[in-house]
Formats: sequence, C-alpha cells, structure tokens
Amino acid sequence: MKKTVLLGVILCSMMLAACGGGNGGKDPTSKVPTSTSQTTKGPYTVKFDTNGGAETIEDQIVQHNGYATKPTDPTRNDPVKGAYQFLGWYDSDNAIWSFELSKVTKNITLSAKWNDKYTVTFSGVEGALATQYINRGETLTKPADPIAPSGKTFYGWRATNNGGQIWDFEDKQLKLVMQDLTFEPLFIDSSLQAQALEGELCPNILTMKGATYSGGSQGRGMTARDSHSSINENPLKASGNYIWDENQEARYATDSDEYEKTFGGFVHNMHIQGNFLEWEFTASEAASNVVLAMRACAEYGLDGQDGELVCAISDQKCKVYLNNELVEYGNLNIHNVIFNKYFTFQDYVLNTNVSLKKGTNTLKFLVDNNDFVGSGNSLVAQAPVFDCFKLFTSSTIEWADADISVMDK
Repeated sequence: MKKTVLLGVILCSMMLAACGGGNGGKDPTSKVPTSTSQTTKGPYTVKFDTNGGAETIEDQIVQHNGYATKPTDPTRNDPVKGAYQFLGWYDSDNAIWSFELSKVTKNITLSAKWNDKYTVTFSGVEGALATQYINRGETLTKPADPIAPSGKTFYGWRATNNGGQIWDFEDKQLKLVMQDLTFEPLFIDSSLQAQALEGELCPNILTMKGATYSGGSQGRGMTARDSHSSINENPLKASGNYIWDENQEARYATDSDEYEKTFGGFVHNMHIQGNFLEWEFTASEAASNVVLAMRACAEYGLDGQDGELVCAISDQKCKVYLNNELVEYGNLNIHNVIFNKYFTFQDYVLNTNVSLKKGTNTLKFLVDNNDFVGSGNSLVAQAPVFDCFKLFTSSTIEWADADISVMDK
C-alpha cells in the first residue's frame, strides 16, 4: 500500500515538472507586466531666430496642442540700405506661422523672414535718388529727365543688366522692383526714325506652330490683338495697348493716353524650341550706330521667388540675328507675369550699335531653349509675347507685309 502511494507522488511530481511547476513553463521569478498610463506629450520649447534682427526673443514653453504667443515684431536696420520690411515668422518648412491657428506639437524654431531689399543705381544722377534701396515689390522714385546733348533725344532710363529694359515708372505691374537694377540714360540721335517690323505681319507666321497651356496653335491662331482675340481684320483698325483704367477695368488705350501703340497685334504661344520670326527687308542706304529694340511682354513664366512668375530669357535662349550675326543682349527677366490678365508691352533696347547694309537685310528672332514652363502642359520652351522689332535709323526700311486676308482663313 505504501509503495502504491509513493509511486503516485512520484508520478504527480514528474507531471508538475513537465508543466513548468504549474507556471505555464515560465520562470517563476518573472514578473507579470502591469498596465501603465500613456506617455505624456509636451511641454515643448518654441525658439525664435530673428535672422539678423536687432532683438533677442525669449523661448516659450507651450503645452501639447497649445498656441505660442506672438512676440513683438523684430526690427532690422542696415546702416546703408536702411530698415528692412518684416514679413512674418516662418517654420522649418518655410511656411508662415499663424499664432492664432497653428498648434504646437513638437519643439520648433520660428525664423523671422525679411523682404529682399534691392540696390537700384542711376548713372549720372546726383543726390539721394542716385542710389535707391527698394523693398521687393515696391516702386522707384523717378529722377528728373537728364538734359540731352545737342542733336540727341532722351528716350528713357535703360536697365543695362536686364536686356536693355526701358523702365516704366507708371504701369502698375512693370514699375515694381523685383531685382537689382542699374540704369543709364539712353539718348538717341534726333535725326533717327523709329521703324517697326511687326510680329503679327511677319511673312512666316502662317506656317508656324505654337503651344498653349492646354494644347497647340498654328498660324493665325498665334496672333492676337491687345484684347487677346485673334486678328480678323487689318490691325491698324484696332491699334492701342490693353490697359487698366481708374476703375481697375481693362480697356483699350486711346490716342490721349500716354501709352505707345503696339500696332494692335502681337505673336504669342511661341513656346516650342525652333519657332522663329524672320523678316527680309531693304534699307535705302548703309547705316551704322543703329539702335535695335524689341517690344515684348510675357503671358507665362517659370516659378520664381515666393510663387512669382518670371519670363526668363537671354541672348542664348531667345536668339536675335541681324544679317546672320548674333546680337548680344545678356539676360532678360520679365517679372510680374499675370496669367490671363492683360499684356503691357515695353521696349528692351538690345543694342545701340548695329549696322545695316544697303539693300537686302535679314532680322530673325529664334526660340532656342527647352525650359519647360511648369508641368502638365504643352509649354516646352520659354518665350516672350512678341510685338515688334524697332530699328532707329536714318535709312528707310521697306518689307513685305503678310497678307492679312490669308490670316482670316
């Protein structure tokens, strides 16, 4: 009987050992995890970098999903350029911080953003207006017109570092300063006559193909009047710039306006590499010191600073050939592009010393770049809206006009 009981005890001990001593096979010294509360979030530190500002702003401690307190706007002053314009506080993603809407969910550093300040210099001007320091997007103070030398006429202030742009101090978009500028007065011989080679009348326009934002265009569809409608009559009957009146409504300029006529038409949609306008014309006599200007504007642009659109070309991207010789004009940036709003043309004096031959001459504008204008569209080259070439010369120019009646077909 005792042997039977002992055998039973031994068997039970073996079974318990095999089952881990009744502890599920686990170490009997291990602890069973207990429930803990969620990790506490915050508080967070908000730092302020004045980015050259005069003040030091104390850090702020903010609870999770709380709001930082807007500090007093910092100041920044340059002993030469003067006070900078404060634009706001920006986060690490270069997004402006809203102290009313943006919640703090981590440690952050907010940086002060200052408006660019550009240097504008007028050659030959004395006093305070000789060098001006202008906040981006603000306007210049126009110096007095210089006295022209004998036999010369003052044509305007020419930006020597921007394609010879003749600055427009009046137009509400073109007058805004968006880069450093250096101006010199342009004097033209009073005896020279401005003669134009019009883009919309260029003989090869009818065979050219273009690109729009959503498709293509061809021939007559690449021409338009200042009302941005295709030409269907002699453009002489629709002459004038498309401008803004005192009620901020677009309308045609009239003869009483101070805006130079554009002959009523222009060529656009040239956003394909290889597109060109070419004129063959005759000059009554050989001429040197001829002033060559291009009248142009922009309808589309590349993304620039802070979403600004810029039509950026150069003498290597949009080439100008006179009698097969490249005309150098450097870089040309047309700022303030306003999509589908209005076209305001201005003169770019490309060169003040070109020559014409007596008899046959050729002048060509060639789009020679593949700078895509944005994405998801058919604009595969950067090009301006072209109005005309102007030649200031003592020679009389004659050229064959395109057949306007053909453009109606």
